[in-house]
Amino acid sequence: MDENFLKELLRRAKEDGIERWVVAGIILRDSKILLLKRKPDDFLGNIFELPSGKVEDKETLLDALHREVEEETGLKIKKILGYVTHFDLSLIHI
Repeated sequence: MDENFLKELLRRAKEDGIERWVVAGIILRDSKILLLKRKPDDFLGNIFELPSGKVEDKETLLDALHREVEEETGLKIKKILGYVTHFDLSLIHI
């Protein structure tokens, strides 16, 4: 994964006024994707989601991704195959 590409993503996000970032990982194994189910009493309880979480202060996107995947699954990332996409949640209206 190209660190310069990720730094540029953050730079452009900051220019757009985005101040908080979240990372998520698509965990592949044997052509299957790992989804986690939230606890019933948690915010948005019982939904399925990718391992994800907030990027802490002074943490890189990749460091946050490794930390969140390990915290939520106990798994360690062996290899990052690539970058998928990004979006601004403030632009999503439900």
